[in-house]
Amino acid sequence: MLSIAMNNTERLRLLVDDLLDIRKIEAGKLELALQRVDVMDLVRKSVEQNQGYALRCNISFALCEATEGVYVTVDPLRIGQVLGNLLSNAAKFSPAGAVVEVSVRRNGADSVEIAVRDHGAGIEPRFHGQLFQKFVQVDASDSRRTSGSGLGLAIVKALVEAHHGSVHFESQVGQGSRFSFQLPIAASG
Repeated sequence: MLSIAMNNTERLRLLVDDLLDIRKIEAGKLELALQRVDVMDLVRKSVEQNQGYALRCNISFALCEATEGVYVTVDPLRIGQVLGNLLSNAAKFSPAGAVVEVSVRRNGADSVEIAVRDHGAGIEPRFHGQLFQKFVQVDASDSRRTSGSGLGLAIVKALVEAHHGSVHFESQVGQGSRFSFQLPIAASG
């Protein structure tokens, strides 16, 4: 019973944190602690921090493509939150034993793309236009396999845009989904 209570308390805390983040973003009061950071350090740290969740979902993360020596000016905590949301979604919607692929690559001279690809059920086209809206869940039925507030992707989009970036996704039913975001590369120095 104590374990159930602790899990429910943690889920409630995460929901409250997400609601507070959305409220700050909508009110234009989100403050970013910008730093120049190596994008690969940020990605590796996020993958490591989410390993426990991957193990609970019986999946693994694999860094499939890395681009070393690229720096971005971001709030590492907030971009870590973006990556955490994408990694946990990919883990949650992947079949047991699957590998979630993470890649980082330059996108031209002035931006870098970070992508998370799962090999799960994919997202039906009828949901594509709503994915980044608040409280949207692809499967809102009472029998759904995964839980969530429907705020994660709305937060992802808002945080990436607050960093002057953009979010994209591709999905095929039965093939999985690929969520990516682009961030401007920091000026040298």
